[in-house]
Amino acid sequence: MRQGVETAGLQCVRVDQLVAPGDITEDIRKLITESQIVIADLSGMNPNVMYELGFAHGCSKKTILVSPDSPKDLPFDIRSQRVLTYLRNETGLEDLERKITEALKAIV
Repeated sequence: MRQGVETAGLQCVRVDQLVAPGDITEDIRKLITESQIVIADLSGMNPNVMYELGFAHGCSKKTILVSPDSPKDLPFDIRSQRVLTYLRNETGLEDLERKITEALKAIV
């Protein structure tokens, strides 16, 4: 995903790549609050990602949702949103990067 973001001329920051000590949840909230756009990978329906997505929506952030799963398999509250789907292989991930670049360019 990073390549798709950078191709759109934006900076990609992931909290799991920060090395400074501190509270991870606070870092996540701060990054979301300061971000123009949030990309959420819904694969596996990780509860932490769902919390972060809800926080981003609460902050009125634009979001890009990605998932290898069909949107019909997503929870009701998310199903109505556009989701960039992808296949879990090299070609699928390259296609996802292209889709992310196009989505970001449409937003900014």
